[in-house]
Amino acid sequence: MTDLTLNYDESVPEVESDNHLDTANKPRQSIVLIDDCPIFRHVMESTAADMNVDITCFSSLAEMYSLAHFSNYDLALIDYHLDSWCGLEIAKYIDIFFKNLPVVLVSGDSLEKQATWPSSIRDVLDKKVGPRAIIESALSTLDKFLFYQFIEQRTFSTNPEVNAEIFQ
Repeated sequence: MTDLTLNYDESVPEVESDNHLDTANKPRQSIVLIDDCPIFRHVMESTAADMNVDITCFSSLAEMYSLAHFSNYDLALIDYHLDSWCGLEIAKYIDIFFKNLPVVLVSGDSLEKQATWPSSIRDVLDKKVGPRAIIESALSTLDKFLFYQFIEQRTFSTNPEVNAEIFQ
């Protein structure tokens, strides 16, 4: 008889993933969602839980109690059309007080980002694409934002070999 025992080799390194949903290799990212539609908030919370993404939902800026709470999040998803405020108005405050908080606007209407909008707005998404696509796109936007921040903080050499070492 042949021995079919499989031996586990502990020296085999685990493969690192570049997937933005891989939470084993980086800290869990947190999103704040401000949307006045309770059904949309519920669906987004449920989908985010399935995707292992932290999301905190508010129906309005007033329910959040303080702008200071934005500092607890990595990304803000804000409805363009809110009952009392427009998502653009909230993004203007984020520009002033939270330079390192990217904003993704969501809307039931098809919108395109305008050059005159606050610089914190990194993307505009149509709600019709669905909650999973919104979260994936928002996380991708966050990854790009963090990468650009990383690059801006580095000083580069005119020597290509030194730069190659930085990116290894």
